[in-house]
Amino acid sequence: MIEPDKVRLAYYESQESPYLMLFGPLDVNMGALQQCFYRLREGGLEIELHHQPFVHSENVKITLRSLGSLLIAKESDPLQSIRRIPHSQMLFTWSRSSQGWDHLAELLEGLILSTTACHQYLTQFPGEDAIVVASKGEYGDEALTQDRNR
Repeated sequence: MIEPDKVRLAYYESQESPYLMLFGPLDVNMGALQQCFYRLREGGLEIELHHQPFVHSENVKITLRSLGSLLIAKESDPLQSIRRIPHSQMLFTWSRSSQGWDHLAELLEGLILSTTACHQYLTQFPGEDAIVVASKGEYGDEALTQDRNR
């Protein structure tokens, strides 16, 4: 059994796009994910999300990278996105500027404060290789093991 407060990390493909899901029950610890994003405001930092103590991942691996300030990394830069590692199904690199990570951390605030099931999109498809969705109270742990190519 997975600890209720752990953020689950799952991948699946739908007809419209691939999805990376960061999810859990209503009491999931999205605050730890938010703090992780805030830490990425420091330029040059890299975090393997799948190895964080607040995350449960069965197969998906995501490396988070901070590209530094917008003065150095432009928001239109194609590096500022989530990209699938070539020739892999479930390995991703997610890069943002310091300001980009700060923005994503702020987007999680409504999710953290909500007492009802809800979700927040964190990326844009098709400009990026997957839609990343943070969700609480909407999916059960069976989402970790269901067919990933449905």
